Amino acid sequence: MVLDPNRGFEHALVASYVSFGVKVDGGGFIVINGRPHHVGPWGPMMNLAAALAAVHAASLMDDHDAGLQISKSALNVAAAQLKNLERSVSDSQSAPA
Repeated sequence: MVLDPNRGFEHALVASYVSFGVKVDGGGFIVINGRPHHVGPWGPMMNLAAALAAVHAASLMDDHDAGLQISKSALNVAAAQLKNLERSVSDSQSAPA
């Protein structure tokens, strides 16, 4: 999946609960669709959030060309992290309870 800042996102992740540790860059868990998912201090979820923050910061730059280059790089990172996150969610859902 390619994230295009001009089209918006095709998927949305909605967490119904985010533990305190995750909120302050530490480990913890989030609850998605009633199922808890471990979030390490820096893993796909945090890397995705950091990449999306970089896209936003790049959009505020006065140098449009530089901002566009940064946005493209950050969106590539975000797409890769989203794939990692989707894979880890799929793995946790297929694991025996």
